[in-house]
Amino acid sequence: MLVVASFLCVASVGLLCWLVFTLAIYALPFAIGVVAFLHAIHAGSGAVGAIVTGFIAGVATLLAGQVAFALVAVVWFRMMLALIFAIPAALAGYSATLGLAQTGLSSGIWAHLFSITGAAFVGARPGADRYSGLSFCGTDVSLSPVSKHVWDEN
Repeated sequence: MLVVASFLCVASVGLLCWLVFTLAIYALPFAIGVVAFLHAIHAGSGAVGAIVTGFIAGVATLLAGQVAFALVAVVWFRMMLALIFAIPAALAGYSATLGLAQTGLSSGIWAHLFSITGAAFVGARPGADRYSGLSFCGTDVSLSPVSKHVWDEN
């Protein structure tokens, strides 16, 4: 029983780390969707209207970022756009790593040091994916065919 519990613990931590890395690119659209949802709730639009508003705001943010990244070939603009998507991902990575580190470490200093490292890795993933077309986890989600065409011409 102890072996099974240890295996399940390691597998669940690995699954959570994979999930954080995979979903890190969606941290900014999710945050904007939540803010739009909360604003719609406080404005009195009701639950269904607030959910629809939050969903539309999140999808619009993601699509606007992808279209802007695909159509503009200016390097500094692409770097700024990648940074805009990477900062919320780094904050999400810090929070997730801190939560995992606090369950296994008794020292608060070491938990925060591991969290800073986790934030750096999780925040670097969307920035590197958006800016260079590299993929750290085997899935290429960085450049659309339009963006690859624009990037090759310059």
